[in-house]
Amino acid sequence: MTEYELVSKYAEARVAVVPLRFGAGVKLKVVEALWEGLPLVTTSSGAQGLEGLGEVATVVDEAEPLARELVRLLRDDVSWVEQAQRQLDYAQVHFSRQVSIEALREATSAVAANAERRRRGATCQPV
Repeated sequence: MTEYELVSKYAEARVAVVPLRFGAGVKLKVVEALWEGLPLVTTSSGAQGLEGLGEVATVVDEAEPLARELVRLLRDDVSWVEQAQRQLDYAQVHFSRQVSIEALREATSAVAANAERRRRGATCQPV
C-alpha cells in the first residue's frame, strides 16, 4: 500500500483500532492514527512506550470494554471530535518535527561528549 492509499484509508475511517495482545516498543500504526486525528482504541500493548496515551486515547485490554468504546466513538460525534483533538495535540507535543530535531540534537551531543571522553581515556556515559 502506498502512502497516498494509506492516507486515503485514514480519511475514510471513523476509528482506528489496534487490539494488540503483545509486542514491544512504540507501534507506528498508533502514532499514525494520532497524527491523522483518527480516534484510537487500543490495548495497553498498543500504547506501550507512549507515556500518557491513555489520557488522550482509549486504552482498554478486555474485549467487551474495547467494543463498547468503539461503539461510543462510532455513535457519539462530540466524544469523537474531543478525542481526535486531544490526540492531535498529543502528536504535536511528542512527534512534531521540532521535537524530533531537538531529540536528534540531544542524542548527537551525547554521542559527541562520549567520543570526547573516550578520546581522553575516560569511561563512557550511557546515552
